Amino acid sequence: MKLLAWPLLIVLLSPLVSAEPLSVRYVQGGSIEPFSYRVNGVAKGVLPDIVSLVFSSLGVEAHTRLIPESRTLFEIINNRADATAVLVLRNITIEDYPEILTVCPNPLFVSKVYLIWHSDTQLIPGKIYDLDKYRVGIWNSGRGFLQKAGVPTAERLKFQDAENMFKSVVSRRIDAAIMSWDHVEFLSKRLGVEGQVQKGQFVSDLYLHLAVTDSWLAEGGLVGQVCEKVSELKQAGEFHTIIDHYLGQK
Repeated sequence: MKLLAWPLLIVLLSPLVSAEPLSVRYVQGGSIEPFSYRVNGVAKGVLPDIVSLVFSSLGVEAHTRLIPESRTLFEIINNRADATAVLVLRNITIEDYPEILTVCPNPLFVSKVYLIWHSDTQLIPGKIYDLDKYRVGIWNSGRGFLQKAGVPTAERLKFQDAENMFKSVVSRRIDAAIMSWDHVEFLSKRLGVEGQVQKGQFVSDLYLHLAVTDSWLAEGGLVGQVCEKVSELKQAGEFHTIIDHYLGQK
């Protein structure tokens, strides 16, 4: 009997030893410090940290990849990822995203988008509807995205990543830009150019929502729980703590 005890014990315990913790493949569009960027190959920033907190609170390990924004939904649709953050900007709504996704109604992060220009520049009007004769920068999204969102687009639009676009405004290589004011304040402090960029007309609130595939939620037995956890953590101020860490907001 003693000889049989050890093999029997190993057989009984082996499912516990080999069981793998639930994980989620999360893809984040773009690499924009401080919202999402890499440190020694590891994704960091406001959004990766918030998403990691949400899933870890449910006992799920988040594996985050940063990819071009244009590829996020492609990765989701082709089952290369289980979750992402989606933009809701002006006329783009949650309902515009594929039916295979559950988009949590409570946003992870909200930022206000403004028309900005150099403080010494007197040429720019205060409205985004009269920019055709100016060199205007916009973050790398695409003209089609902006048109669908109802944002007027000037003929001389220059598409850049947000940081280079900000630097172009400061150096006056472009006349104006449309970008998140949170990012403007962050870059102004980091680059030591506070006060050199002026806030113009408000363009839109930019909402970022967590979106998870229905199939992953069903397989993990977490239908309804992820979005509930988003609301719970946000109400408890956990997201704001992360935002404070990266953006220094009050």
